[in-house]
Amino acid sequence: MSKHTPRRIVLRCREQYFQDQRVMLEAFFRSQDLLELDDYGIHICVEPSSPTTLYLVLDLHCREIPQVDLSELELQVFKVRKNNKFTFRDLGENASKKAYQRSLTLGWGANQSNQTN
Repeated sequence: MSKHTPRRIVLRCREQYFQDQRVMLEAFFRSQDLLELDDYGIHICVEPSSPTTLYLVLDLHCREIPQVDLSELELQVFKVRKNNKFTFRDLGENASKKAYQRSLTLGWGANQSNQTN
């Protein structure tokens, strides 16, 4: 039995923030008290109606828990801002509901691995 709960997080950010992806992810994990987390997958999604916006979809604990029912998964959406440092604002239940259907089309785990070899 796992001691972790699988979660899917959506980070809505500007395209230029993507250059600092690692710094942004480290700041997000710090903000959520997930300092030791290294078990996550990333999907990078674009919004055709807003080409300057990217969505990083993070699947937390996807190696430890390789099979999940996506319809049962907790989904949180955060807006990313950056002045001097990255900040994250939970967009709440409405944003989660809007992202829900699209999130079901993404497989659980990683399209792009966070592993560095």
